[in-house]
Amino acid sequence: MSSPTRILHVFGRMGRGGAETWLMNVWRHIDRERFLFDFLVHDSTPGEFDDELRSQGSRILVRPYARDPVRYSAAMAEAVRARGYTVIHSHVAYFSGWVLGLARGLGIAGRIAHSHNDFAQAQRAWPRAAYEGVMRKAIQMHSTRGLACSLPACSSLFGSEWQAQGKYEVLHYGYDFSRFTSEHIGGELRRVTRRALGIDEDAFVIGHIGHFSRQKNHEFIVELAAARRLRGHTRDRYVLVGGGGLRDSIERSVVERQLGEAFVFTGVRADVPELLAAFDVMILPSRWEGLGIVVLEAQASAVPSLVSDRVPEEAVVIDDLVTQAPLETGAWLEALAEIENQPRPQRDRAVAAMRESRFGLERNVERLSAIYEQEAARAR
Repeated sequence: MSSPTRILHVFGRMGRGGAETWLMNVWRHIDRERFLFDFLVHDSTPGEFDDELRSQGSRILVRPYARDPVRYSAAMAEAVRARGYTVIHSHVAYFSGWVLGLARGLGIAGRIAHSHNDFAQAQRAWPRAAYEGVMRKAIQMHSTRGLACSLPACSSLFGSEWQAQGKYEVLHYGYDFSRFTSEHIGGELRRVTRRALGIDEDAFVIGHIGHFSRQKNHEFIVELAAARRLRGHTRDRYVLVGGGGLRDSIERSVVERQLGEAFVFTGVRADVPELLAAFDVMILPSRWEGLGIVVLEAQASAVPSLVSDRVPEEAVVIDDLVTQAPLETGAWLEALAEIENQPRPQRDRAVAAMRESRFGLERNVERLSAIYEQEAARAR
């Protein structure tokens, strides 16, 4: 039996972000006799998936030197020479230009850049814009293949002419929707989860799942809550799931607006299907978004979603469950009023629709396996 293809994934850290969650779904289902995944991460803070990965033989190589080119280059060279990787798969946005340049110099034949976000709406000063321009050219020069989670994410990292270059493609996230079936989510779970969160059964629960960052736009949620309160919606409860650097400032804002009793901050959680069962609506007012994997999770849960118009339309599978609106408080107030009276489809029908969609896990694993085989063949 031939030895498995060794693939080095490069991430900031293996936390519970959308890209990391997608790759973990793939890793759990890919043929490990054919492919071995290791992970080089830039953040020394342990990731939520580290223990699971290590328990199954993957290595987590912590190299927190991304701002020190000399040390980073030496650390990358040490890692590559020790394990003999055939393919490198970089998930670190524009910094992938540097990563893949190093990989090329180290003789790694298959070099994949993966775009997980759409930065077109992000504000940037000229030094950052210049850096992105240089790194985009480096990616074009050093990558043998580019993948993206959506069309906007593809254009964002690879440029508007990406289709003409022949080596870039959209690879929609594959997701394991089995955790969302009624077999796993019992009828009592909504009540039980609400009780655990300290929320009454008759509350109208508006939930958000995402990192506390400028991109996710939690400030808008606070503004929306204040506006809803002025309209007399005293039963509203907002459940904010996730961690991140802006959490403290959002908590302060909630207190200053005298909305503390309406908000629940859960921190980072692994039980997303259970939390979604407690929601009446999931909101995602992102300023920019590569895809929005939580929108897929909400649809599988038969939970209506209200999302910004910055979320790619590719994330919409079940039209009746997703409403897009511009980032204006008035538009969101009207949309929420409509959603409150909206009937919800049966859960297992929603799961079936998601499994049969472009986000089905089996076809995603098959396609990525074929890509890895093609990239590994460059070394032969």
